[in-house]
Amino acid sequence: MRVSWEWSRYDTIGGVVIVGILAAMMWPQLTDTGRGGGMGSNLLSTLQTIRSQIELYNVQNPETRYDAMTPVGPTFWDPLVQNDYLQMAPHNPFQNNSSLVVASPTEGAGWVWGETSAGRPWTLNVYAVDGNGNFFDWDKDGLPD
Repeated sequence: MRVSWEWSRYDTIGGVVIVGILAAMMWPQLTDTGRGGGMGSNLLSTLQTIRSQIELYNVQNPETRYDAMTPVGPTFWDPLVQNDYLQMAPHNPFQNNSSLVVASPTEGAGWVWGETSAGRPWTLNVYAVDGNGNFFDWDKDGLPD
């Protein structure tokens, strides 16, 4: 004996809901939308990781801490990578490199090591460079992130 089965409206609604949920999860990745796009949120996450790892390194290695006298160049990332604070020198997708400059952003540099007031107390930190060679400002508040 053969049992026939037909689509009911509940099956259709369930299918539409599942497809809608999958589309909502995939849309930002496929279209690079949202605040700053996919590269922007990736860069912000990388920036937060770099800052927290530098802070951890400074706490655990006070004699060789990162400060205003830290030389900037190709070896800047070496203590963090060699001591397993970072897996490798961080890559900036907007500038397509890992290079670092002092004080102010320039096109072609991935990161900036320096102090900025930008409406805040002076803070020595790593800042990202956006695709135009300016400080990366993910939340568009006029302050570097």
